[in-house]
Amino acid sequence: MCGIAGIIGEVRSPEVTLAIGAMHNALAHRGPDGEGIFRADHAVLLHRRLAIIDLSKKADEPMTDPSGRYTIVFNGEVYNFREIRSSIPDYDFQTQNDAEVALASFMKWGAECLHRFQGMFAFAIWDEANQVLFACRDRIGIKPLYTFQNDRLFAFASEIRPLLKSGLVSRNIEIPALNQFLAWQTVFAPNTIIRDVKTLLPGHWLKISNGKMEIHRWWDPGKFFDSGKHQGEKPVKAVRTLLQNAVRKRMFSDVPVGAFLSGGMDSSAVVALMAQQSNQPIDTFSVVFKEKEYDESKWSTLISGKYKTRHHPLFLTPDSLPALIPGILESMDHPTGDGINSWVISELAHREGIKVALSGLGGDELFGGYPVFRQLPGIVSNRAYWSLPKAIRNWIPALWNGRRREKLEALSKIRSRDLRSVYPVFRMVFGPSHRAALLNRFADPFPGFPDVISTLDPASPNRYWSLISAMEILTYTQHVLLRDADQMSMSHALEVRVPFFDHELVEYLLGLPDEWKMGNSQKSLLAAAMKNELPEELLNRTKAGFVFPWNQWLRNELRPFAESRINSLAKRELLHSQEVMQTWNRFISGDSRILWVHVWLLVVLEDWMQKNLGEG
Repeated sequence: MCGIAGIIGEVRSPEVTLAIGAMHNALAHRGPDGEGIFRADHAVLLHRRLAIIDLSKKADEPMTDPSGRYTIVFNGEVYNFREIRSSIPDYDFQTQNDAEVALASFMKWGAECLHRFQGMFAFAIWDEANQVLFACRDRIGIKPLYTFQNDRLFAFASEIRPLLKSGLVSRNIEIPALNQFLAWQTVFAPNTIIRDVKTLLPGHWLKISNGKMEIHRWWDPGKFFDSGKHQGEKPVKAVRTLLQNAVRKRMFSDVPVGAFLSGGMDSSAVVALMAQQSNQPIDTFSVVFKEKEYDESKWSTLISGKYKTRHHPLFLTPDSLPALIPGILESMDHPTGDGINSWVISELAHREGIKVALSGLGGDELFGGYPVFRQLPGIVSNRAYWSLPKAIRNWIPALWNGRRREKLEALSKIRSRDLRSVYPVFRMVFGPSHRAALLNRFADPFPGFPDVISTLDPASPNRYWSLISAMEILTYTQHVLLRDADQMSMSHALEVRVPFFDHELVEYLLGLPDEWKMGNSQKSLLAAAMKNELPEELLNRTKAGFVFPWNQWLRNELRPFAESRINSLAKRELLHSQEVMQTWNRFISGDSRILWVHVWLLVVLEDWMQKNLGEG
C-alpha cells in the first residue's frame, strides 16, 4: 500500500520541476517507509512506500525491469502474486514483492494481466521505448487514481491534494459538482468536486500516447447477473468457502495484521475466519460510546472473548471528539459526509503498531443488509401508486412532513418505475427543492446518478437484489465508503483490506437468484454460512449501523466548530446565504426535516474549501 503520482509530457520545465516536489511531499503520509523518483525525458514517476510485503530496500519503487524499458509505481496488493510469479519463469525477479510481479505480468500479457490479479490496486507503468503510459484501477475501485490533463501534460496521483498542490490545476468548483455533492454526499466518477480533476473509473485502464488518452473498461459487475449458472449448487457452502478464502488471501503480510471489530455480523465473521486461520491471537479494534443506543461493545467483547483476540477498545466521548475533528478533516482528500469512523478506528490501530487491518465493509451491500433491498421491489411493484395520474403523485408529498415528504417529492420526479430510477431516491441526502434553494437556481433532481448506473441492464424480478447490490457498488460504495476508507486509513499509513469485496465472492453473489439471498432475517445467507462460527444471539440481533451520535454532538460539544463553518459558508457566493443559515437554524431548533447529515455536509464542505480553495 503506497502513494503514487506522475507527470507525462513536457516535464523539463521549471513549472513541472516545482510540481514534482510539491506532489511528492503531499503523498508523504501514505508511505513513511520509502520514497523514490523516476525521471525520463518525457515522464516522471513518484512513489511513497508503505512496506507490507518484502520489507527490503530492493522492493522500493519506482521499479524498473532488467531491460530498462518498463517502470512501475504500484499502490495496493495482488494477493495471488506468488501463483502468478510461478507462471513467469523467464523473468529475472529481484524481489519477493507483488509490484514486481505486476510489472512482469504486464510485460508478458499486457492489459490482459489484470484479469489474473486478485486484489486491490492502482498502478501506472511507463514504457520508455514507445513513450506510452498505462494506468489502471482494480475491479471494485478499492484503490483510487485521480488525473489531470491539459495540452502539454498528463498528471496522476493517489489523491486529489497532490494535484492541487502541484500548481498545475485550477481550483474551481462548478455548480453541477456542488449539486451532486449535496445530493449524494459525493461527486461521481469520472468527475470530482474540482472541475479539472478526474477519477479513473473502477475496473478501467487508460493509455496515454502522444498526448492522446484511450480508456477501456475491463470489469463490469453487470455481466454477472446470471440466470442459471449456479443452479444445483449449495450457496451456503459456496459462500462459506469463498469468504474463508477471501480472508485467508488477505492475511498474507510481512507485518502484523489486525481487524476492525464493530460487533456487527460482517466484522465478526471476518474476525472469526481470521482466528481460525491464524496461529497467533488477532489484534482487534473497536470504538465504544457512553451513549448506549450507539454502543456495540457488548457484541465486540463477545466475539473478542470467543476468539481470544487482543482487543483494543477506544472509548470516544463527546468531550474528546472536538480535539479530533481538525485532524479528521485535515485527512479529507475529497469532502464527504462519512468517514469519521474510519479515521478514528485507523488512528487506534496505527497507535498500536498495526500496518494492515481487515474490515467487514461490503457485507451489507452484498448480502442485503440495508432496508432498501426489501423496500425497493415493493415500491416498484406498487401498481396502485404508479397507476395514479402524475399530477396526483406530484400532490401527494404535500400530505406529509419531514423526510418522507422529501423522498416522495423526489419519487414524483422520476421518469419510469424501474428499479434503476427508483433507487437514487433512497440514496439522496438533500432533496431537489432544498438543493434548488441552496444553489439559488434550478437543480437537476438526480445529478450524475443515471450516468453511473447506465450500463446496468434492468434485472428480472428474481434478480432485483443483484441489481441493487450492483448499484450500491457503483455508487455509494465506490464513491463514498471505499474512497473514505482509503483516505482516512492512509492518513495513518494503515492498509485496510476488505474480504467481502473479493471479486470472486462478488461475482458469485451477483449471480445468485434473490430467493437464495432473501430469507426471513437480515443477511440470512451470510448468517447461514457463518452459523457455526458466530453466536446465535449475534446472528439474530437487530441490525445496528456503526454510527456516531451526531445529533447530540452537533447541538452541543461540536456546535461552536460547526457554527463557525456554517457562518463562513454563508459568506460564499457558491450557495444562497439565507438558505444556509436557515438550514442550520432549523436543525438547532429541532426541525425533523433537517437531519444531522444535512448540517454536517455543509460544515465539511466549508472546511474542505478553506483548506484547499482558501477563504471565501
